[in-house]
Amino acid sequence: METNNENANVLAQIQSEIIARKDQINNYAGFKYRTAEGILAEVKPVVNKYGFYIKLSDEIKQIGGSLFLESRAELLDNSGQVIISSTAAALHEEARKGMSPAQLSGATSSYARKYALCGLFGIDDAEQDIDALATH
Repeated sequence: METNNENANVLAQIQSEIIARKDQINNYAGFKYRTAEGILAEVKPVVNKYGFYIKLSDEIKQIGGSLFLESRAELLDNSGQVIISSTAAALHEEARKGMSPAQLSGATSSYARKYALCGLFGIDDAEQDIDALATH
């Protein structure tokens, strides 16, 4: 998605103002993380200040026999025009012990949305993310 110079300048300003800290702690594995909800709590006031808003959507896709949930995060202006968008996908497992199908879909959506929002707003991992430590 291409942006004009004015929107690119505003997007750069928005990105510089967003600080999405990892404010959650996984006590079992001992790492900090951020949630999609936490990111949105930081992002909404900043984008609204500039007359923009965020739209999130999800779509289930089958790739190579596996189901993925693809999330799209869009930054829109007050006329509803998409300024820029970002997508991220997460494997949608068929089942997970201790979770209902609705809980599993919600967790998968939250995970993919988190990364779509990080891509859209250039949110980095100044604090190392547990995903960076994966050895599998």
